[in-house]
This record gives sequence, C-alpha cells and structure tokens, in this order.
Amino acid sequence: MTRRATWPEELDSFIRDAAGKRFAWGRWDCFLFAAEGVRRLGGPNIAAGIKGTYNDAAGAAEAIAAWGQDLEDGLTARCAALDMQEIPPALARRGDLVVLRLPGGPTAGLCGGSTAWATGPSGVVSVPMSLASKAWAV
Repeated sequence: MTRRATWPEELDSFIRDAAGKRFAWGRWDCFLFAAEGVRRLGGPNIAAGIKGTYNDAAGAAEAIAAWGQDLEDGLTARCAALDMQEIPPALARRGDLVVLRLPGGPTAGLCGGSTAWATGPSGVVSVPMSLASKAWAV
C-alpha cells in the first residue's frame, strides 16, 4: 500500500481536526475515527458498507459481527480482504491502523509513534503503543 506523498501533513491535520470531536456511535467512534485516518493517508475505505448503519454499542457490535466475532477479529478479516498487511505492533509507524487493548475493550486507533490515538468521550486520546495488540500497515 502506498501512502500519499503528503501523509505526514495529512495525519497531523486529521488529528488536529479530530481533537475536539465528541464520541458518537455510528458517526464518530473508534472504528470510524481509525477508518477515516486510514483513508486520509491513502489507504482503503475500511468503513465502506458499515458507516451510518448503527447508532449504539449493540449496533456497532452487530455491524462488526459481519466480519468477525469482535472488533479485533472483524478488523483482521476486513483488512485481509482489503489486502492490508498485518504487522507486529512493535513495527507500526505513525498513521498505521492498530487495535488497542483498553479497559473498555478492544479499540481501533492509529499509531502515533510511541503512543496511539483513539477517540474518547471529548475528543482524541493518546495511549501507550504498548497497549496495541494488532497493527496493519497503511
């Protein structure tokens, strides 16, 4: 997969734009945040066919279940279908797609280097990349 030549600026702009967006199931949740980040860097539209089809946690779980039993399994299947290369989380670079093991459950995010970005109740949050359980190159 080839990133856009302007990917560093695109990523910085995306994170700045997302910083103040509040979490909302089906409009701006962890999956849609990560999917939009991947798309902005030149990756595939991993949210195609799912965006706008749910508006709560149960609906999100049902939508992801079309791909796998949970977010991690679903993203693994979706990324494989889109020919995205799975990589060890330790080799992820800025902008790569990750699944984070957070107290609330698996969360989709983007690698930020030694940290990862994900959506939180009031905007983007940063957590240690050591919490990443899966990663895909963008």
